[in-house]
Amino acid sequence: MTATPAAPAPAAPAPAASAPSGRRRLLTALLLLPLAAAGWVGWRSWQEYRHDRWDGEAVLAFDPARPDALIESQALASLPRDLLRAPLLADLLSEDFVFYYESNADRLGVAGALRRLAFEHKLDWQDQLLAELLDQPAQIALWRGPDGKLAHALLNIQRGALGQLLSPLATVAADDRQLSQLSNLEIDGAVVPVYRLRYGWQRALLFAAHGDRLHVLASPSLVEVSGSSDGGLELLRASLQQDAQALPTRFALNPLLARHRLVISADYLAMGYGALLPQLSGLRVELRDGQWRSFVALNNIEPAALDFAPLWQAAPIGAAACAAVPISTDALGLLIKRLQPLTALPDDLQQQLRGPAALCWYPQSRLYTPLLITALAPAAADADAAASTAAAADPAQFDSALGAAFDALIGTREREADGARWPLRSESNTEGQRWQRAVSSAWGMHPQEDAGDDEPRESGRFFRIALARQGRHLLFSLDARLVEQAQAALAKRFPPLAEQLPDGGPVPLYFAPEQLSLLLEQEALSSLPESVEAVFRNAAQTHLLPKLRAAAANPPQALQLPDDASARDPWTWLEVEWNAL
Repeated sequence: MTATPAAPAPAAPAPAASAPSGRRRLLTALLLLPLAAAGWVGWRSWQEYRHDRWDGEAVLAFDPARPDALIESQALASLPRDLLRAPLLADLLSEDFVFYYESNADRLGVAGALRRLAFEHKLDWQDQLLAELLDQPAQIALWRGPDGKLAHALLNIQRGALGQLLSPLATVAADDRQLSQLSNLEIDGAVVPVYRLRYGWQRALLFAAHGDRLHVLASPSLVEVSGSSDGGLELLRASLQQDAQALPTRFALNPLLARHRLVISADYLAMGYGALLPQLSGLRVELRDGQWRSFVALNNIEPAALDFAPLWQAAPIGAAACAAVPISTDALGLLIKRLQPLTALPDDLQQQLRGPAALCWYPQSRLYTPLLITALAPAAADADAAASTAAAADPAQFDSALGAAFDALIGTREREADGARWPLRSESNTEGQRWQRAVSSAWGMHPQEDAGDDEPRESGRFFRIALARQGRHLLFSLDARLVEQAQAALAKRFPPLAEQLPDGGPVPLYFAPEQLSLLLEQEALSSLPESVEAVFRNAAQTHLLPKLRAAAANPPQALQLPDDASARDPWTWLEVEWNAL
């Protein structure tokens, strides 16, 4: 097979060098500030997912009643094929996705073990036993492991007519090298045997049948191939004691009416830091009447917090992807308190940043240099109201404080500048002001050939970092060109993204497959230099890039919430609409 020729790669950055500790500290503070403005700040750690010990074995402690993701299906075996009905997924996954799961090593190992059991113990099992089991109505609950990945899977299958096939297991387990009876659990006054099936190399699963359901646990850390599996037994016991609707209730779901339903919690999406997305509970997709439908679950949110329209007026057209979220003022207040000793931030910054914020990525920039857009609170309409904002009452004073904060937080000691930082550039216009500074970095956007008189020339690469206030909008990026374009969009010298978006309800997400594929292709190739990663680069060119280019043929998409979107309670599900533009 001939590999697809690769598109010309962008100029590779200079070899990475260890940044001075002061530079790392200041750049970290720099990145924290826009994250806070977007409401993506929080300090909740892995308390719910700390390591504990079960009988001397270090395993992950978690709540069995609170999985991170849930898959429900009327016919589980058909799920991979049905996923291909989604237009974009059809381009990205193709039939290889289906064949991969049908030929997965674990599935083949389990099927082989069942065939051997049937042959050696003369059981009346068909070769398609596993396929028949997986074609039943089922639930799969998933929990993250110590590394943050979904590592623990609990399969809950409706046994149906296959239940009678489990009756000879006790006899078989008494004398078999792969199947053994691990324990007995007392569930609702009945004794339920738990079996362990070894398959493949150092792989095993636990299963038990109770009522009309078969419960199967697959977890490398909770199921020992030999020896104790107490952690797995505890999780299996919890599953056996729950009814079939217990797990959907955790996600505020009604009984399943769709063919398939997939749900994932925002806490998992935030990698264990649920406070990063305080207004978002989870995401869900379901296949009903032959069409995939999307839903979002929100927490206690007012319609004003979803007013994203002003943000899209500042986003330049041509974005690869844009996402908007409400700001978490509580989390923002914590970060401002931590940054206050480093610099004098505007006193009323927390009160002004009450609306939503957006991040936009552009193919002419990099994945790690998005444009941040947020809006300051408008002046109070009534002079006797709580208080008009300082920015509306005295923009010059507010700008002065912003500029001082930017000057204090952005930059590092430069060797070429005799240990000082490069000068702060400031430009004013009738609508606001922009601040900009060059910062040396091995991952910088610009090569030394692009340096000006007051910018690094011998450091290899550097960033031009910019912050601007244009009217009520605040704009920030590690790529100053994006801030300049956003200012041009607000000044009506450049078309804004708002001209592309549909009328009606708020749009929290936009992506353009063509531009997004260009951005991802650039990042993939630049992270895999041919001289260093020849094998992985060839794999990316052969498998990844054709998929990205196929997906690029799809039109831009905008995700739209209902006109009156709001949430008075946690886990309020709202159906969202995908608009092809």
